[in-house]
Amino acid sequence: MPLPYVFSLLFLVSTAIILFYGLFIISLNTKSALHIVFFFICLSSAVWSFALAISNSALDYETCLLWRRIGAFGWGTFFSFFLHFSMILTKKEELLKKKWIYLLLYLPAVISVYVFGPYNRLDQEAYNLVETQTGWVNVSYNTIWDWLYNIYYISFYLAGIKLIFSWAKQIKETVKKKKVYLICASTLLIFIFGTMSEFVINSVFSFKIPQIAPLLFLIPITIMLYYVRRFDLIKQSNTATDNFYILSEDERSKLYLSLSVAFLLGAFANVAIMYFTGRQSLDSVLIFGAFLIFVAFSIQIIQKFGVKFVYKDLLSNIILTLSIPVITLKYFDFSPIYGGIIPIIFLVTSIAFSQRRMLVLNGIATFFTLICIWIKSPSVMVVQFTGADHAGRILLVLAIFFMAFYINHVYTQRISENEEKLSLQKLLSRISSIFINTNESNLEARVQDVLRLCGEYYNIDRVCVLIFPDGQKEMKFFEWCADKKLSMDAHAKEKRAGRILELMNVRQFIQQESICISDIAATSEEYIEGEETKSTIISPLLNRDYTIGLMGFESEERVFEFKEYQKETLKVLAHLISDVMLKVEAEKEINYRANYDTLTGLLNRAMFMNQLKSAIKMAERAEKLVGVAFVDIDSFKYVNDTLGHDGGDFLLVKIGERISSCLRLYDIVARFGGDEFVIMIPQISNIEDIYAVASKITDSFKKPIKMGNQEFFITVSMGVSVYPLDGREPEDLVKNASAAMIISKENGKNKYTMSSSFLQKEIEVNASLTNSLHLAIQRKEFILNYQPQVNTASGDIVGVEALIRWKHPQKGIILPGVFIPLAEKSGLINHIGQWVLNEACEQNRRWQDMGYKPIKMAVNLSLGQFLNPNLVETIEGILNKTQLSPNFLELEITESIAAYDAEYIINTLNSLKSLGVSISIDDFGTEYSSLSRLKIMPVDKIKIDMRFIQGISRGSKDESIIKAMLQLGKTFGLKVLAEGVENEQQLEFLKENLCDEIQGFYFYKPMDAKALEKILKDIR
Repeated sequence: MPLPYVFSLLFLVSTAIILFYGLFIISLNTKSALHIVFFFICLSSAVWSFALAISNSALDYETCLLWRRIGAFGWGTFFSFFLHFSMILTKKEELLKKKWIYLLLYLPAVISVYVFGPYNRLDQEAYNLVETQTGWVNVSYNTIWDWLYNIYYISFYLAGIKLIFSWAKQIKETVKKKKVYLICASTLLIFIFGTMSEFVINSVFSFKIPQIAPLLFLIPITIMLYYVRRFDLIKQSNTATDNFYILSEDERSKLYLSLSVAFLLGAFANVAIMYFTGRQSLDSVLIFGAFLIFVAFSIQIIQKFGVKFVYKDLLSNIILTLSIPVITLKYFDFSPIYGGIIPIIFLVTSIAFSQRRMLVLNGIATFFTLICIWIKSPSVMVVQFTGADHAGRILLVLAIFFMAFYINHVYTQRISENEEKLSLQKLLSRISSIFINTNESNLEARVQDVLRLCGEYYNIDRVCVLIFPDGQKEMKFFEWCADKKLSMDAHAKEKRAGRILELMNVRQFIQQESICISDIAATSEEYIEGEETKSTIISPLLNRDYTIGLMGFESEERVFEFKEYQKETLKVLAHLISDVMLKVEAEKEINYRANYDTLTGLLNRAMFMNQLKSAIKMAERAEKLVGVAFVDIDSFKYVNDTLGHDGGDFLLVKIGERISSCLRLYDIVARFGGDEFVIMIPQISNIEDIYAVASKITDSFKKPIKMGNQEFFITVSMGVSVYPLDGREPEDLVKNASAAMIISKENGKNKYTMSSSFLQKEIEVNASLTNSLHLAIQRKEFILNYQPQVNTASGDIVGVEALIRWKHPQKGIILPGVFIPLAEKSGLINHIGQWVLNEACEQNRRWQDMGYKPIKMAVNLSLGQFLNPNLVETIEGILNKTQLSPNFLELEITESIAAYDAEYIINTLNSLKSLGVSISIDDFGTEYSSLSRLKIMPVDKIKIDMRFIQGISRGSKDESIIKAMLQLGKTFGLKVLAEGVENEQQLEFLKENLCDEIQGFYFYKPMDAKALEKILKDIR
């Protein structure tokens, strides 16, 4: 092929490439000034290159001159566009706001186009065209206009390079700076080589070459395009995805861009095949090429209309449909072999649209076009099938193949994305439902469930969440691993947390691949450094203006990359986790402020009164006492004035801690305000227990409280009230305890005083009750109630507990916690105990005689009874008298009895066991539990106190203690009975942990013998 045609083909290819660059950039963002100016750089370069493609191999001087003048629209404006682009790229916004700058930018371009363009009348010697072996070459006369143009292009071009170079110095990222320097260097080298080819070679040497500047400019433009995209200097505008069509708006734009590029390439291919091979005249080639270019640009212009995409599709389809007969008839005249195949391309393209309008229009147009061809040429003889025909046919087949491949890719990708989006929506919906009822107690379990769902969905090796509670340095770490071997130990978690600390200000996704490290913050690289992970994606958990944590996805073996919609989903997921964390923290803070004293961390007045109310209800059911102690710090005002408010606050905290250290597990202390503390002592059997706690507290303050290097001796005054003696309502108990505290202060401080109401009546009441006790048995004022004991597995009644009540003629029902201590002091306990044993055994025997199922009768023994040396003989006599088999009598003792005198107690228990009766320990775990003593004691059963049972579902400690007791019973071969079971949740927990027997209001309340007989009769 002759050299002129070789250069023309190179210029033509350059035109196609540079036009593709321009269309690609403008399709990313039509509103950005940077995109628009870059497009005009490409357009001017394309006009310049295309004009050289035609003029370089023109058949005559006039044609060459015409296209040279047309080319002035390209090379005359190129350098103005380049300088304008450089100013936008380097952020010269203030300068560009001034209108006069645009006059300076584009006036030289306008003059150049006018002087060297088609309508020039100023310089008749603008061109000196010489036909050489390489094509038509312009040897300049170096007129004044030539020199002005040279000054224009050199100054503008170097100014643009200088701006970019200065901007590069300000870039902090080393990698980015190097790439911008590369752009500057390549642009400068092209300037040097282009200038040499234009001025030096053609002016000095006899060998002439065409103006190759457009070919050279392709290099820096390509580099610039790559790196501005690589470093997001030219950013794509955001487009919403259409959920109801096969092609999204972005995909539709890309398809139309591909069609436009195809038409442009077809225009240049038409010139190359038809004109350069001499098959058609230049006029015919240009007219048809202009039509193809018109179609290409029309499609792109339509896409920029501000109307709905449906109307854009309609207009574009009409233009494409009209082009079918034009292109088909044109190429059928030229080559019938493949001219009729062209419509196939349009038909294949139509498949990508969900609306069938384009497919129908193309089908109709193709059908009638082929009919017209048939009518026009009913028979066609192919005389010659040249190499050009073969090439054309191959190009058409390739075009069809690639279009079909592209459409297949679009379809499969779209379907896959739709399915994935649907599954993502389901995932988010499921996660939202999990988080609906999340609170502090189930937060960890719910977050673990969510991490597991995310890990399984994304097929990730590890998913973790790190949370920074506000105002704390400690980090919460939640982790899920596909393989438990990948789970990090505490040290590794701490190390990971430390690396992430510097990322807490991140506001976007951080994606890190160890194979290809992205341009991200150095702190992100440190996070990955040393970790055996292939990929890591981190999303910040944000709360408005600050980061509360991070969510990370890690892969140990594969490299993965999230798509944009997946990243958006991950952001939604991060928002869900952030919201639930903030919700839990807010609820925790609200609950804390509502129920706790912010200074000491103790309960506040409102929470204490609620707890006291619940304790009173429980005591009423269990027939126990509740103590309330009101504590006031002596002379605190003086201490506070001496130490200052900060010192006083510190002292209050220490006092609260010291009081708490004197209490049992279930006792409660609260701060009522100022220097006042209130204590609740629930579930006590004797008044003496309250005395012991009060004495322990006052004794504890005999030791000083240390503050730095100083020691302070503090004393407290206390008042104590007792339920039900000093009141049955929480307010009454607190009021009476406060009044007793005032008496303590008046009597010298640093002591405790029982409630005045109790003190005034204590001696009188005790004396009256003691006198009444002597006559109670004779008057038959004692009664027995029975509470059934149920087998946990079957629900059958296996025994009953005999509960004594004193039905006083004036005072009504008196609880055993009140009169049993009086009976022990007065020596009446043995008589009362003997009556209970005799009555219980007779009643059990009576039920058996009535034909009811034999069950055990449980009877409590007090310490006073146990110390009676005739206890064994008494019980043996009662069994003989009532004819009750010893197998059906169970004696209950408390832990305090077992700790009294180990040798005596064990001997007595062995003697009782020899009779054949069963022994159980009541209220196990509340007082003096000893495993060594339990091991040698001849007992058959332990009874878990109701206060542990009440803790089920409220705290893991109670549940753990119950499990330990049940396991202890299994270990020692003892049956275990749970007292005070009141609801289904408690029952289910005990069933799951294999508790043997149940006693409580959930099944039966205490009742008299007649009421129980009806139940026994029904189950007989």
